[in-house]
Amino acid sequence: MIYIQSMLIYLPALAIGFLLVHLIWPERSLLILLFKAILGIGAGLGLTSLLYFFVLLINPVGFPFLTLQIVILLVLLFITIRYEHSTRHATRAALHVPPPTQHASRITNYALLILLLSLIITIASFINFSIRRDQGGFDAWMIYNRAARFIYRDTVNWRATLSPDLYSGSHADYPLLVPANVAWAWASLGAENIRVSLAQSGLFLFGCIGLLFTALAQVRSIGQASLATIILMSFSGFIRDGSSQTADVPLAFYILASIVLLYLAIQHNNRSLFVLSGFMAGLAGWVKNEGLLVIAISLLMLFFFCIKQKSIHSFFQFIAGVFFPALVIAYFKVALAPPGDLFVGSLSENFSKVVDPARYSLILQFIFHEILYYGGWPFSLVLSLLVYGFVFGFHLPKDFRKAFGVVLAIIGMQLIGYIGIYLITPYDLKWHLTTSLGRTILQVFPSLLFLFFASIRDFGNLFESHKVIES
Repeated sequence: MIYIQSMLIYLPALAIGFLLVHLIWPERSLLILLFKAILGIGAGLGLTSLLYFFVLLINPVGFPFLTLQIVILLVLLFITIRYEHSTRHATRAALHVPPPTQHASRITNYALLILLLSLIITIASFINFSIRRDQGGFDAWMIYNRAARFIYRDTVNWRATLSPDLYSGSHADYPLLVPANVAWAWASLGAENIRVSLAQSGLFLFGCIGLLFTALAQVRSIGQASLATIILMSFSGFIRDGSSQTADVPLAFYILASIVLLYLAIQHNNRSLFVLSGFMAGLAGWVKNEGLLVIAISLLMLFFFCIKQKSIHSFFQFIAGVFFPALVIAYFKVALAPPGDLFVGSLSENFSKVVDPARYSLILQFIFHEILYYGGWPFSLVLSLLVYGFVFGFHLPKDFRKAFGVVLAIIGMQLIGYIGIYLITPYDLKWHLTTSLGRTILQVFPSLLFLFFASIRDFGNLFESHKVIES
């Protein structure tokens, strides 16, 4: 029974997330409803972790948190039913989903079949990893499950998990989205069950897969979405890290969600999507410290874009979404969390590292190696994709180009920010690159796949026997 309960404990949170997304962005087409259901995974788990953080601050002992979720769910359900009833005759402009050509639809069917087989293999791999390493990877039991156990086992003194006296590898300064969700689930079940942490990992892993598929299906086609999703699932590191109960795949989910929503928001000038994009960017900062960079860069790039386009209201809509998570993060970092372990050197020490050519050389060597061998394929899949794009042609519809430029700049600046962290790291640079570069790239890899397949010629059209005239 406890096993089944562990699998179902997050259902109220997921339902809250879906209803919240739907109320903010009330679009009803089938594909977009599926897209919103997947966004609801991140929105629901993000919101419940933020709310549980407030519970820990105000009344940590014996609070019926699951009951609170059910009350919120019922309220949102009531509001949704009333809203749907009042607008059932209203017409809405749906996001355009490009239909495949008759010939391309056959290719799409083959791609969907391969996608289904890949998904079955991914599920089996997730189960295999979870059985063999049910406590997760090193970071899971040293950082995230450790923090969850501090909170669950001694709720009154839960702040001990933030002690600066802990071993530096415990990263006591990390935000609490992942461990908070595990802790409140254990408290609701009345038992410390590792399957809860496995369930959260699975939600983010398969949520990331579904998010990439539904996003590309909207902006390009089902076939294009299938190919990109197959490639994502083919990377062994993605499945391994997604099964390890750590925060890199959840962070990848939130970065991808924010990027896709911002892409659609700019294209359609949709204020609801700007709000949702900001909320997802804010939750990225509540997952892991790297997410703070996502918030800062997104705000900066969007500000410049909105000034140039004379649409500053879009910037404030994004701020409206990011405000609540950012407020919680600011309080957590300023009032509770110990200092991080990366920004410890003096200004002169960090400057000497930044101007050291040898550090740039080593970082570029590791990056080039990752490009050649990323994902564990016998050939460089990254280079193969680039060749594919240049041979068969990049094609970005005119109305997508502004959106593409903004989100590409955000991801590019995020990668530059990662390089900057490596430059000033207080740890041995080679060790730091060896142990973290693959996971760091994983955080933005789904977003890079989205941008790549959103910008190249449609997969199905490559096999047409006649020339395709694209508008």
